Amino acid sequence: MLYTQLKAEYSARRARLRGLLEQAGLPPLLVEGSYFISCDVSTLGHQNDQEFCRWLIREIGVAAIPTSIFYSNQANAPQIVRFCFAKQDATLVAAGERLSRVRNQAISR
Repeated sequence: MLYTQLKAEYSARRARLRGLLEQAGLPPLLVEGSYFISCDVSTLGHQNDQEFCRWLIREIGVAAIPTSIFYSNQANAPQIVRFCFAKQDATLVAAGERLSRVRNQAISR
């Protein structure tokens, strides 16, 4: 596989996940690089990013990584989570369908 083709495929995956997150009410932070898109979840009514990620897995069926795990003092970490877009297209589509429930459940909290 050529590097330009690989780059195009990952750019498309990044754009797809970015759109799905925006539709779910999880506006992505504008950053470049890596295989992750980060979102600030501080306004969604969860105690912290780790609790949000546990809720996301239990209630929505999508996994995210709480960035507080990278901090020595997790209590001072911002409520930011990371979603990986280095997935198959079918996985991203399924995640998008599940993530569409986040907006409704976050509003009802």
